[in-house]
Amino acid sequence: ADRTNECFFNESYTKVWMTYSVQFRSGDQDILYDEVIFTVEDMVEPDPPIVLNWTLLNMGLTGSHFDIMLSWEPPHSADVSMGWMTLQYEVQYREVNSTLWRTVDLEKGMQRSLYGLRSNTYNEVRVRCKTLASRNFGEFSDSIFIHIPSKESRLPVTVLLVFAALGLAVILMLVIYSQQQKLMVILLPPIPGPKIKGIDPELFKKGKLAELTSILGGIPDLRPDLYSDDPWVEFIELDMEEPNDRLTVLDTQCLMDHCASSDCPPITIG
Repeated sequence: ADRTNECFFNESYTKVWMTYSVQFRSGDQDILYDEVIFTVEDMVEPDPPIVLNWTLLNMGLTGSHFDIMLSWEPPHSADVSMGWMTLQYEVQYREVNSTLWRTVDLEKGMQRSLYGLRSNTYNEVRVRCKTLASRNFGEFSDSIFIHIPSKESRLPVTVLLVFAALGLAVILMLVIYSQQQKLMVILLPPIPGPKIKGIDPELFKKGKLAELTSILGGIPDLRPDLYSDDPWVEFIELDMEEPNDRLTVLDTQCLMDHCASSDCPPITIG
């Protein structure tokens, strides 16, 4: 080779589908510094793809982004149709004013979808390929530039959001209005009734506290007739004269028998 530290093997020394071993040894060949084993087809760097083209797939609702379908053809030097070589393609794209290329996954076919490209901006797209068994890519194809002017939306995004919020509010109000009885039961459970046996709960609802007071502690003759027949209403009548009558009879009997028997207990007058 004309350059230092480099050697060249033309087609007279190499054949396809043959495995070669290249060794780097010392002058006396006693020391092996390095060795590379390869086949010619694995080292081939194919020519770049040709005839890049694109088709618009979808335009966003706001007109700020769009999607495309990118297509290409394999290089003429690659015998892909006969199956002697299988190629993998790598697609890269970026905005013109950006230095960062975006790379998608390797593709065995000859078309690829690109999503979320910004409108009103020039987008640059390029493709390169490599053989299936090789790690070396060939050169990139000529770039194509995709530009779609942005279209103003008929309804701004803010207006759409306002209408959506109003619609949700109306639906929520209708649901609350139609289910207000259930919501009242859930949020405001009913007050439990009184636990006092024999008390009519309607007195609490109607606010007849006077009748309630008369039932609990009033004069029996002034109690409402409504509760006069209730089994829980009981009256205890005390005969204040009965103890005195019993005492009088007992005392008289003791006085009559006092003289006849000395066992009668003494009578104390108090």
